[in-house]
Amino acid sequence: MSSTRFANENGYCELNSFPGCSQIVVSNHAFIYPEKRGKGCGKKNHELRYERARFLGYDYIICTVRANNAPELKILENNNFKELDEFTNTNTGNLVKIFGKKIIR
Repeated sequence: MSSTRFANENGYCELNSFPGCSQIVVSNHAFIYPEKRGKGCGKKNHELRYERARFLGYDYIICTVRANNAPELKILENNNFKELDEFTNTNTGNLVKIFGKKIIR
């Protein structure tokens, strides 16, 4: 599996296999539709993202998030994701944070 987009009535996200290590999955493009924000839908979609990664058999999940995305940062921190690093994306100028977590079976 290389890339899979999951969508529902609240938004969407992508899960991508990490090149060179088939047991790591990278979650990116997590998005909640504007009319659904502030209603717990981000938390719900995060739980679905994690469960999908577990169901697909991955051992570790990495998430990227813009440093100014306070709701997503809170969700990751509340779900015991570890902040691994940060960098400035030279294409967009955005400060990006990288989080990771072992997937518990």
